[in-house]
Amino acid sequence: MWGTLQVPYPSVGVWRKRLESNLAAPDHRHVLVAEVEGKVAGMLGLFSKPAVRRSGVYQLGMSVHTALQGAGIGDQLMTAGLELAQQWLGARRVELEVYGDNTRAIALYEKHGFVREGLKRCDAWRDGGFVDSLMMARLLG
Repeated sequence: MWGTLQVPYPSVGVWRKRLESNLAAPDHRHVLVAEVEGKVAGMLGLFSKPAVRRSGVYQLGMSVHTALQGAGIGDQLMTAGLELAQQWLGARRVELEVYGDNTRAIALYEKHGFVREGLKRCDAWRDGGFVDSLMMARLLG
């Protein structure tokens, strides 16, 4: 959880609500899961809002199990997620936020064509202090 904007130790109720919301809006939430030896290794989610004026814009969230980072799982998830967004969902823009010091994730996103669009100073609380978040996006053709 350290490298994400999530809070550690979510309750069963929090997960239940999160998963139920995915089922309640299947046209606006798409989740890919990576497995290694039958265990969840990472996930990528694409989320859109039903607002007409933001149609074609998706928020991307991704995480890879700490022990498996650097093994190419994030690269594979990103490739599959961007293909899903462009070829099947008709996305024109995919955007995300990442901690400004998460150099490994930023490099992955830039490798896949994301560009830095802005810095949110003191955006999130982590390890007893506020840290910056970077806004990034990729336009799809």
